[in-house]
Amino acid sequence: KLFISDRRIDLNGEIDAATADLVTKSIHFYNNEDSTYPIFLVINESPGGTLTAGAHIIEVMQHSQAPVYVVVKREVASMAAIIVALAPRSFAYPNALITYHEPARIFFLEIVAQPQLEESSQRLKEWSKRLLEPVAKKMGLTLEEFIKKMYEHSSTGQWTEFATEAQRLKWVDFVVSDIRETSFTAKP
Repeated sequence: KLFISDRRIDLNGEIDAATADLVTKSIHFYNNEDSTYPIFLVINESPGGTLTAGAHIIEVMQHSQAPVYVVVKREVASMAAIIVALAPRSFAYPNALITYHEPARIFFLEIVAQPQLEESSQRLKEWSKRLLEPVAKKMGLTLEEFIKKMYEHSSTGQWTEFATEAQRLKWVDFVVSDIRETSFTAKP
C-alpha cells in the first residue's frame, strides 16, 4: 500500500514550460513548508513533452530537500517516463504503461537547410546523453545499448512495458497494488 499525503502535485497531460513552472514552484512551496516529509508527484497520464521543461522538473526534483516520490497510475511516455526513472523513488500500479523513445524533433512542412538538420541532430544527441544516459546507467546499460533495445522491442523505437516488467528493468522502483489518496477531503 502507498499512502499519498496532502503534499501532492498533479502532473498530467503534456509537459511544457507552464507545467514545469507549476510543478517546480509546488516543490519549492512544500520544501519551504517542511523539508522532511515526502512530496508526491502524481501522474495519471502524460505523453511527455519538451526536453527543457522536463529537465527543469528533474533538476528541481533531484535537488529538493524533501524527497520527491513519483507515482504513476495509468500511463507515462517520453519525458514523463524519464522523470519517473530519475526520481529519488517511484511507484506505479501493475498495469501502468511506461514508454521510452529517442528524443525527436519533427519538422512540419518546413524547408530546412542541411546545416539546420545537422545542428538539430547534434542537439538531440546531447539531450539523449543528458537525459537517457542516466536511465540507461540505472538499467546497467550504455546509452547505445539502451537505444538498440528500444528498436529491438519496436520498429518505431518506442519501447513500452507494463510496470511489473518496468520494475525489473529499473524504470520504476516499486509496483504497488493499492494507492490510498489521503489528501482528498472534498467530493470531486
